[in-house]
Amino acid sequence: MHLRRWVGPTPIDSERWRAPDGSGRVAARRQGATVRTDYPPGSLRLPFGEPFPDTAAGLRAALPGAPAAAATALLDAIGIRYLTPAERAAVLRVIAGLPGLTFTGGGPHGLSFALDGPGLSVAVDPATGAVTGWRYGDAERVEVLDSRRVPAPPLITDG
Repeated sequence: MHLRRWVGPTPIDSERWRAPDGSGRVAARRQGATVRTDYPPGSLRLPFGEPFPDTAAGLRAALPGAPAAAATALLDAIGIRYLTPAERAAVLRVIAGLPGLTFTGGGPHGLSFALDGPGLSVAVDPATGAVTGWRYGDAERVEVLDSRRVPAPPLITDG
């Protein structure tokens, strides 16, 4: 997974790789400096447990009850894990069922939806159903640059 995050005005590029055993690597580049962190097995657990449910009903049951907490848990999982087509469909069904969700239009990253209250918005690619980005109000913005399944940890380097 290759993400670009903005926390304030500074972009942070990060590549995230997670193995099925919960081990992985996060490599982040900010202002030319790279920090790489390796995680032992079990360290990169999903916020709602394993395995990732591949049905909307299973996913809803695993998530926290409050809409904002459920959406945040989903986005946290998307940020560290490749989703299969069935998992992606389950995520979209759960997001679509959140109370207070409204369509806010199209844009360069897909169709945009906002969740009432917490200032959370999500962009979805209409062709693939992939979540392509999200925003937590003015605090943080995330773009998914690449979400392909890869067999090895990222090798992001300085520069």
